[in-house]
Amino acid sequence: IAFFLSQVEGLRQTRCGSGYGAFVVTNQQHNKLLGWCGASQKPGVYEPDLQWALVKSARGQGYMAEAGRPVLDFLFQETGLQVLQTTIHPANSSSQATAQRLGGYRNGLTVVEGVHALDVWQFQRGTI
Repeated sequence: IAFFLSQVEGLRQTRCGSGYGAFVVTNQQHNKLLGWCGASQKPGVYEPDLQWALVKSARGQGYMAEAGRPVLDFLFQETGLQVLQTTIHPANSSSQATAQRLGGYRNGLTVVEGVHALDVWQFQRGTI
């Protein structure tokens, strides 16, 4: 849990007037922290980056597809963004399925720090 909270705090600190941020994902029935979902503006990246993570016990149950939809709605409606992107490792089929369920589409590859080739997924306002 501390790892997720530190990631949420990192996203909060990177908002810096951008209007983006992170939302904690919880299970209301059991009042448990499951993960987070949010957006930040990474240095050198044109589009804001949608990010998410879940604790292992919550993966594969549809929580992020359910939580991600209102986060995307908020980001598009309240901030005026037209496009968001996320980068996903090609072997991470679970996150790729989540991106697709959220209305994203694969839009090429990028290389991060000269080492990892990642799939770039985009989400466009009005198409999700």
